[in-house]
Amino acid sequence: MVKNKAKGKGLSLGGGGVSGGKNPTGKLSFTLGGDEDDEDDEDDADAGPGGSSQFVFKKKSLKNPTVDTSFLPDKERDEKLAKEQLLQRKLELHRQKELRETDLKIDFNFFDGTTHANSLTVKMQQTVEDLVTLARRLYPELSKTSIHDLLLVKANYILPHFLTFYDLKELYSGLDQTGPFGFWNREEEKAHGYVSARIVPRDFFERSKHIYPYTKWRVFDEKEQNEFSKKLKEEKEAHLLELSKKD
Repeated sequence: MVKNKAKGKGLSLGGGGVSGGKNPTGKLSFTLGGDEDDEDDEDDADAGPGGSSQFVFKKKSLKNPTVDTSFLPDKERDEKLAKEQLLQRKLELHRQKELRETDLKIDFNFFDGTTHANSLTVKMQQTVEDLVTLARRLYPELSKTSIHDLLLVKANYILPHFLTFYDLKELYSGLDQTGPFGFWNREEEKAHGYVSARIVPRDFFERSKHIYPYTKWRVFDEKEQNEFSKKLKEEKEAHLLELSKKD
């Protein structure tokens, strides 16, 4: 009977319809029309030269070239800027070291009621005390006078003995060093309208401080000058930053 024959045969649904077979594990496959063609088209699109598959993605820049983006984070730019600033600082430190070892000729007047013009050469890294110590040797009448009883007066300031001439020129003379502590020889002082430095015995100043021009003399205010020094340091750092940007 037909019914019994059908039980002994496996059914397989394929692209060609129903066919008889002896394989009991036959798989069912369903192919929708057009899928094979689509897969072939995708394979063809992906296949490159020689049949190998290649995927090419073209990135489109989303940046607007007319918009300033310099304020945005940029690791490469920041690293470059940091290197340039480090180089500038190294060059500045080297310049400062050389400057401290530079000779400085100082014209001064020893003043005890009459003027005695003289000059000495010191290193920029030397102090006011070093200068008055050398100056005392030039005048035998000062041999018994204590170093601390000799005052160095510049631009109406009585300068502390611990200050170096590097400090005076670099920290307290303005960015262009045209302040009164920037010049120490008569020619430059005269050209800029400054009076030469004076070395004065303390007892003479105490006796005369009520008389003009000694009434204008005042002790160097370190706090006041430190504010100026801080501002000058900021100006110099900004100046170095501008130089690094230009380079």
